[in-house]
Amino acid sequence: MLRYWPTLSETFVARELVELERRGVAVSVARIGARDDGRLADELPRCRVVQPSVRDHVKALWEKGGLDEPLRLRHRLRAKALGSWAARERVDRIHAHFVGEASAWARLAAGVAQIPWSVTAHAVDLYRPFPTAGVHLREARPAIVVSEAGATYAEQRFGVRPQIVRCGIRLPVETAKPSTDARTLSLVTVARWTEKKGLPALIDLVRSDSTLRLRIIGDAPDEVASARIEVGSLPPSQVSRELLRHDLFVLPCRIASSGDRDGIPVALMEAMAVGLPVVSTRVGGVPELVDDAVGWLISPDSPSQLREAVDEARDPRKRRARGRAARLRVEADRWTVERQVDELLQAWGAP
Repeated sequence: MLRYWPTLSETFVARELVELERRGVAVSVARIGARDDGRLADELPRCRVVQPSVRDHVKALWEKGGLDEPLRLRHRLRAKALGSWAARERVDRIHAHFVGEASAWARLAAGVAQIPWSVTAHAVDLYRPFPTAGVHLREARPAIVVSEAGATYAEQRFGVRPQIVRCGIRLPVETAKPSTDARTLSLVTVARWTEKKGLPALIDLVRSDSTLRLRIIGDAPDEVASARIEVGSLPPSQVSRELLRHDLFVLPCRIASSGDRDGIPVALMEAMAVGLPVVSTRVGGVPELVDDAVGWLISPDSPSQLREAVDEARDPRKRRARGRAARLRVEADRWTVERQVDELLQAWGAP
């Protein structure tokens, strides 16, 4: 159960679905809507998109309950129609990604179908919660988060400690060949243009230093681009290849004015998996993946520390050593989608 499908920024969902299907789990996707960036999404699963029948929608008019969910009437009816479809198709479980509209639909549909439902919370849905987020986290069987930081926050704010199932990636075969040039540095990041990613600080740094170049893989506005700053989104299948062209991955995460912050950005895992050293910040669950052995972990909102980390990364030997350690960490600690699905199936109580 997803708010958007497909969407470019949620590769962790697409990979999870592909791996579930690879293991013989029959998965269908129910979506509330779609995003324009879905046109670039590739490496998608072959699962069908649910389309409840007219009969399901008529039946939904007679289903009771769900009045505590802050959804429009037509969305409550669509969710209940989904429940009728799930009962007719003998669905075993409904799982939602993100606590919000998707989990509200999952809760309503599962109530109609009389089956279990579960949810994975990520970051924004914890730190800028949906009105009934606490109810969802307490009722879901199970409630899941993607980081220790998220579990601790949920326990403190909502009185429930979810299980932890961290996101993962597919390990690429090719890894970076470190540059020996100490004079210039090519930086890369993968991020949405949103406050919590801290991209303006990175852009300011590059603009102030003619020896730096930056590639932003994401939806940064065109006016950010210049002779030394390239912007633009890519299909997920092309991201690893693009990362290989650069020396250092930088993601200066921060806590947004709304309180929103990152969980553990999958982009950091992707960069480390190709052997790039990374620069990031002590925000959310980032320190659960990154430390000074695999890159540079700095304070958020500190332009001076960001500059110092990038300057230190000019040393090719340090980049090479930390990049090698980054790849080894992803392998040894199993930051992989295979481990992610292992733990998800265990959480669901599957054999």
